[in-house]
Amino acid sequence: MSKLSAAILASFSANRRRAYLVGPQDCTFAQLEADVAALAQFFALNQLDGKRVIVATQQDRALLTCFCAALLAGATAAILDPKAPTPELSALVNAADAGGMIADAEVLDRLASADGLRQVPVQIPVNRPAPARGSFRVFGDRKSAAEANDFAGVLAQHVGAKLQATDVDDEAIAYILFTSGTTSRPKGVTISHRALFAQMQTFIRNYGLDDRSRVMNLLPFHHTDGLTQGAMMCLLAGSTFVRPYAFTADILPQMLNDLYKHAVTHLVTVPSVLALTRTLESSFDGAFDYPEFRFVVSTAAFLEPSLWQSCEERFGIQVVNVYGLTETVCETLYSGPAPEHRRLGSVGKPIDSRAKIVDEEGRELGDGQIGELLVAGDHLMSGYFNNPEATAEVLQDGWFRTGDLARRDKDGFYFITGRKKDLIISGGLNIYPEDVNGVLRSIPGVIDAATFGLPDPMWGERAVSCVVCDDGADPSEEELVAQFLERASRQKLPREIVRLECFPRGPAGKVIMSELKRLYATRAGRDQPEGGDSEADVSARLYSIAAQVLRCSPDHLSPASEPDTVPGWTSLSHVEMMLAIEEGFGFKLSSRDIMRFRSLGDAMEIVRNRIAA
Repeated sequence: MSKLSAAILASFSANRRRAYLVGPQDCTFAQLEADVAALAQFFALNQLDGKRVIVATQQDRALLTCFCAALLAGATAAILDPKAPTPELSALVNAADAGGMIADAEVLDRLASADGLRQVPVQIPVNRPAPARGSFRVFGDRKSAAEANDFAGVLAQHVGAKLQATDVDDEAIAYILFTSGTTSRPKGVTISHRALFAQMQTFIRNYGLDDRSRVMNLLPFHHTDGLTQGAMMCLLAGSTFVRPYAFTADILPQMLNDLYKHAVTHLVTVPSVLALTRTLESSFDGAFDYPEFRFVVSTAAFLEPSLWQSCEERFGIQVVNVYGLTETVCETLYSGPAPEHRRLGSVGKPIDSRAKIVDEEGRELGDGQIGELLVAGDHLMSGYFNNPEATAEVLQDGWFRTGDLARRDKDGFYFITGRKKDLIISGGLNIYPEDVNGVLRSIPGVIDAATFGLPDPMWGERAVSCVVCDDGADPSEEELVAQFLERASRQKLPREIVRLECFPRGPAGKVIMSELKRLYATRAGRDQPEGGDSEADVSARLYSIAAQVLRCSPDHLSPASEPDTVPGWTSLSHVEMMLAIEEGFGFKLSSRDIMRFRSLGDAMEIVRNRIAA
């Protein structure tokens, strides 16, 4: 039995009566254990041990049940974004080459009509309202079809099963998270039982977690920060996982109020949420001021030092800044909470790991010199799934090449200074330029695309794409956005898409990115309407701001425009729009304004009221 499996069993045994998940489908450790035991037995009966099981559901409790059952049954969970467009999901399902799939019924229905989809023998729908004959799809062993027809039925069929772990080796693959996909070759990070257990032990010790801890983390489970630095961390520590809703900008005031309501001790979030929190009025200054709260963990993206300092000073809290990648399970460097590991502006020091900085030839550099950051430790990935070439590029002699440029000061603190690779990190989300370019090139009329990142005070970086179109093609940016979202998830959508006649290239035909950025700077500007106080002027200014954020024409916006009707209107762009409105009209939105802002009609009413006041 792996150390991870043993730790899961021990936690279930020690914490049976305690609350594990606080949310729409809350549960105790004992209730989760019963569900996991039932599903693990189903996995064993259907011979899914040693195979990959795709999980794609928006239901937190179902996902956590699947993940734990896979770990204990010796299966490998491949966790996908259930909101991803069908082409992207299809590419990842094919790449996973799985023996089973547990997914929202809506996801399975979409995939049923996808072209060229690899057959997954066992498929279990989640949230299918009525048990319809044949809705539980089994293309292999037909005996399973009689057992249940959906996820709830599977659990009911095996209720009372005894939880036990199979003989899983520490080097067995616990899960796969895909960091890219769509039209390029999907890159799946494989994490072993050994690596996941090592990371959890570091979290528990460094954050001081125990059965009195209550951790709020609203980040998605198909990203490592939500899955490992939330669900698994709490499970092994015996802590309570507070997750009452998914994060959207309008629930920020409620989230701050709920910290006290749920006696949260640790908040795990991203810098963009901290930036929005800083804009709230002074009535929220005491949101963290209660005895149980310990600190905030800022993860997934660069934490700008002034934002870090202002949040600590205003709210009277400690912000722990951490650094890591999906390839290191989650984190590898920590600035806090211990004073000897904390320095404002840095990503701290390695804990339970090693780090060094090297030059282009791999020679280790001294203090103060900038080079590529390499890390080593038990928490490193096993490799990229079915991609030995990509694995060999980054895993060398036990060290992982992060692709980040960094320096170390004389006291051993590390500072990230830039990126060597093309990866763009925007608001905590990883965006791979070639992934974006592949989607854009698949759009009719687009013959070439190039994507790069630019500094952004709110998101750390923003993705910008330049495209070259056929002579006869004349797609608008709005049309390009709409077709992009038919092919890929919104998190990959660049903040701007700019058309150029051609790309500057060197002798070998490679795009000269510095020159391309210069062309973008001269071609990407948009005229701002003159500001006035008339009804028409206010409306024009608001629609211009919204159009620039959402990358569409103001003519296609109306008071009824909202996230469900406007492509590109995501939780992140919603935050960006609110900040742009504050800057454009010269006032701060109140918490009431933030909660009311659900459509452009709401925004217009808010702006009118503030101007009138």
